[in-house]
Amino acid sequence: MFGRITKYSMWALLALGILALVSACGIAEAQIHTTYAFYSPMTLPKDRHTIPDDPSFVYRTGEQIGLTWTPQPNGETQNDQPQQVTIEAGLVGPFASVADLKSAESFDGNTISGRVAIFTPPIKTNNWANKSQGLSLALPNALAPGYYMLVQRIRVGDQGPKQPIPTGSIINIMK
Repeated sequence: MFGRITKYSMWALLALGILALVSACGIAEAQIHTTYAFYSPMTLPKDRHTIPDDPSFVYRTGEQIGLTWTPQPNGETQNDQPQQVTIEAGLVGPFASVADLKSAESFDGNTISGRVAIFTPPIKTNNWANKSQGLSLALPNALAPGYYMLVQRIRVGDQGPKQPIPTGSIINIMK
């Protein structure tokens, strides 16, 4: 009888030892991270709408356009590292009128033909950062007067547009 109990006890101890060894191996559940996306910059100040029946925001050369992108939750990931997000902004133009600018836009508003007059240095963040990103678009004194489309390019890792995308905000540059 003692032989049998000892035999079962040995098997039980061996099983407990294996279980403890497997538990200590550091099998961990993957951590879940919320990802964030950046879309168009926040609305420009309404006090820049100074010409009646004109949808543009009026700025003068030498001024700066403050732009802020606020992150929006965009899902979850179990990746062990965030992806880099690069944000750039600029102006395409000048156009002689709002009508000329609108005719340079594609039917879906996703592209605009014209010359990129100025572009900002890129902001670099990542898709785990729940922090607003901002920059100032300096308007050089040499910038020609006229209507410009505010454009942006947001890339996540290697993904995203190669060309700047219109934001829908029209800037009227005056001297």
